[in-house]
Amino acid sequence: MRARIKPSGIAHKELVLKNHLLPMLGAKRLDAITDEDVQQLKYRLRHRKPRTVNNVLTV
Repeated sequence: MRARIKPSGIAHKELVLKNHLLPMLGAKRLDAITDEDVQQLKYRLRHRKPRTVNNVLTV
């Protein structure tokens, strides 16, 4: 079974990648992302609402 993602869901994920993940993690491979990287990302998002932080971490 194949998951169907709405166009708005894809747009949201692309926005999170562009605005939050790529500036912080760059071209790092997924298996190279460390706990320290995640903690730094959370620190950079500390002024955001918890829901936003969770959404970024989910992507």
